[in-house]
Amino acid sequence: LQDLAAADPRVRVETHAVNRGVGAAMRTGLSAATGDVIVVYDADRTYPPEDLQRLVAAVDAGADVATASPFMPGGEAPDVPWPRLVLSRGAAGAYRYVVGPRARDLATFTCAFRAYRRAWVRRLTFQSDGFGAAGEILGVALLGGAHVVEVPSRLRVRSEGDSKMRVLPALREHLGVLLRLGRRRARTPRVTTG
Repeated sequence: LQDLAAADPRVRVETHAVNRGVGAAMRTGLSAATGDVIVVYDADRTYPPEDLQRLVAAVDAGADVATASPFMPGGEAPDVPWPRLVLSRGAAGAYRYVVGPRARDLATFTCAFRAYRRAWVRRLTFQSDGFGAAGEILGVALLGGAHVVEVPSRLRVRSEGDSKMRVLPALREHLGVLLRLGRRRARTPRVTTG
């Protein structure tokens, strides 16, 4: 990355002295990015990078947040082990329940592959430094009135490296995020539909 930054003035590398977690990395990247649309893409490359164009197009078309989703119509996760699918779908159900009506049409909360409207994301605050950050960001966005759309994508099993996610710590973190979102929702005006 440093070589890319030296060769291209548009590339800037932000680092932490120690690994502070994926959520902390997203917070640093979101605050340092300067484009009108900011994209977060996981280093494990489990989603097709070519979907980036569709996420950016969704923001250009009016969304504040566009998130990749393997669980909506047109998405797929053909080789992902069933325990991960159960955890991801279970987490999505918990987030939909806690966030309420604003989240009812969303199928995915734990995918971090997203495009954000920079003007909107600058107002975003979230606490999670770990794997709960993706769900917290989306929940905060929805409760803050952001227009969120899902773009169908294909989730595949990582082909290189090892995941740093550990199930029990990640579950504890998601529970903490859900509690914070529940408190935030209690302070958020109700949405009426008709």
